[in-house]
Amino acid sequence: MPGYGSPSVHHSFQIQESNVKGGLIVMVCQTVKTGAECIFMKKNGCSYNGGRCYPVVESCKGCDRAAEYSAGIYCKTYCEPSIKWAKGSCNFATHVKKEVKENTFKLNPLKASKRNIAQKA
Repeated sequence: MPGYGSPSVHHSFQIQESNVKGGLIVMVCQTVKTGAECIFMKKNGCSYNGGRCYPVVESCKGCDRAAEYSAGIYCKTYCEPSIKWAKGSCNFATHVKKEVKENTFKLNPLKASKRNIAQKA
């Protein structure tokens, strides 16, 4: 599609035995991630927004899900990584460690002693 920045690629698909898994036809990307299985690939081309996947952003560097293809570095899991990073960390990121907040609950010692006395009685 001219105007969207997508490469002009002639789409031709042939169903091969290797593309059939469990009775389902697995489509292989013919645009950006050439040779990779893709849920957005249809008979008439890529059905994702703009007809292509988008490259990883700087925040994706170091992630195990980022893979290099002939067209550049793209996420294996998500088509548009910049959206995943727009409101914080990407939930698919393997290189980001999530902080676990420890609950620092303080109990009043006077109330604790009263509870212990009430439980014993």
